[in-house]
Amino acid sequence: ELMTHHILANFMYDHPFHLLVAVSVPVVGSIFLTQKDHAHLKLSQKIMHTRVLGQLSVLGILLSVMFFRDYMDRNGRFIESDLASEIEQYEMSQDALIARDLIREAAYLKK
Repeated sequence: ELMTHHILANFMYDHPFHLLVAVSVPVVGSIFLTQKDHAHLKLSQKIMHTRVLGQLSVLGILLSVMFFRDYMDRNGRFIESDLASEIEQYEMSQDALIARDLIREAAYLKK
């Protein structure tokens, strides 16, 4: 059984744009709420500040998600331990088959 953080990492790997939207919308909303406190600015200026800060925030979140996705692409998904042992046995059997074929080919070439 996978730990909770591994399940979450697999979900983030499978659904990067859901994650981007789920994190970005509250961030931009909170930026707009903090802009409400600036009474000396017009509404259009508050919206412009929110847009600029929101774009910066979303870009940072996007880069983080894509770096995480790249990490998972290189290292693979988290899998359950019994499944990992089955995969390892399969890979070992494949290596044994390849070695057997190479030995047969070498013996054939010697003839």
